[in-house]
Amino acid sequence: MFKTLFFAKGQKKFSFFLTDIYIMPKRLYPSLVKKIKSEHRNHLEEKMVNSGAHEMKKICEDLEHRYHVSGKDLMGLGTSCIALKYGRDEVIKVCSKHIKYFHCSKTTSARDFQKNMKPLQPELLPMKDIIYDGKDFFVYVQDRCQPLSKKSKISRRDFADIIGIIQAIFSQGLLVGQLKPKNLGYWSSQGERRQLVLFDYHSMHNLHDRMKSKTQWWHSLDKSLEYYCRSFSKGKTSSLEKFRQYIRTVKSKDYDREKVNRLLDKAQEEVLSH
Repeated sequence: MFKTLFFAKGQKKFSFFLTDIYIMPKRLYPSLVKKIKSEHRNHLEEKMVNSGAHEMKKICEDLEHRYHVSGKDLMGLGTSCIALKYGRDEVIKVCSKHIKYFHCSKTTSARDFQKNMKPLQPELLPMKDIIYDGKDFFVYVQDRCQPLSKKSKISRRDFADIIGIIQAIFSQGLLVGQLKPKNLGYWSSQGERRQLVLFDYHSMHNLHDRMKSKTQWWHSLDKSLEYYCRSFSKGKTSSLEKFRQYIRTVKSKDYDREKVNRLLDKAQEEVLSH
């Protein structure tokens, strides 16, 4: 659609596409680059500034024009993901595909990733809508949640939720690289209780493959559990300690999923009864 402007007498008329007047300045990408560099986020810089700059610029332009997102909406920077505020109750996440999940799976489809994570809900916060699925990046909308504070004491219900997250992941034969407070938050679906969920699970990968490829595959998870045990005001539980001992010593060929499930069931019961 053309729009014609007529200037003062003697001047030429000027025609342009009407849509042009709504095009916003391309400021999001430079703003993100500046933030990434100022905070020395080397992993993000490599993925989003150095190797994937062309695709990332196009994504940022689309987010500006279609979703009205700006640099002021930046909520956080991860090792492979950027979170942007979207409306009152949602976030938009721009994620690199150079993550453990895609390295360890046979697919590079974000929709396959979304589908494969559905059995782990509600312990994992769902990807609500994938709005871009490209070569090196994918972008999705997710509900916003209240991050778990490192300063907070872990309540009985919180600790039981954390154990439930681990149980859901292990029940599907998976392992997540990060179960730290920065990746957990409080969320509730309509009509349900408020619970702790894992909202960042890009490091998800196959449990048995990890057991075979790395001797101390359990190390990150065990460190996280040690932290939560210290933060839990009621102290440790015997079943959780048995679980920690089991994953530190079991061989891949001897791994018993049912035993793990029983130990984690019992650990939840013990936590809630404290």
